Amino acid sequence: KRPTIIHMVTWSPHFKTKSGDYDTKELEALKNNKTALGCVAERNDSNQQVEFRTLPPYDRSVLWLDGTNSLGKAKVGGSVGAYGDCQHFCMPGPTDEIARALEWLTIQTIAS
Repeated sequence: KRPTIIHMVTWSPHFKTKSGDYDTKELEALKNNKTALGCVAERNDSNQQVEFRTLPPYDRSVLWLDGTNSLGKAKVGGSVGAYGDCQHFCMPGPTDEIARALEWLTIQTIAS
C-alpha cells in the first residue's frame, strides 16, 4: 500500500509586477513613477500548474486550492516595508482555514 501524500500547492504572490513576484527593479520603477504599490486583486497563477504537473502521475492526492488567485485583497498590502507585502495573508485569514482543513484531512487519513 502506498502512503497518502498531502501536497498543498504554493500560493502566488500578488505584487504589481509582470510576473506577480517580488521584483525590486520593477517595484522601484513603479515607485519612481508614483504608482501605488498595493497588491493586485487577481493573478493568473502558472506556479500551481507547474507544481501539479511535477507530482508523480500515480498519486493525485493533491489539496488543490482553487480560487486563491483572486485573494490578493486578503494580503498584508502596500503599507509594509519599501515595496509592500503581497506575499503573506492577513491573519486570521485563508491560511487558518487551510490549517483546519489539513488537520481534519490528516486525522481522517490516520483513522482510516
